[in-house]
Amino acid sequence: MYRAFWRFLAGPKWVKAIEAVIILAAIVVTLFLKVFPWWEAKHPMDENVTQTSSAIILSPAEFDASAPMLA
Repeated sequence: MYRAFWRFLAGPKWVKAIEAVIILAAIVVTLFLKVFPWWEAKHPMDENVTQTSSAIILSPAEFDASAPMLA
């Protein structure tokens, strides 16, 4: 795969190296500016999937440290 890619590039080795870096940079920029924002919009990572409806949640003002702990 890499050999075919290297043969596809034109010029001597140093020009091929520069072309490869430019192509890699273009791929990374495209991923960060187009693909990742599109993916994040379709798959939001900040939504919780667990349910806390059965849990008892106390604020610090409601918490009584002298109450016995439930086992």
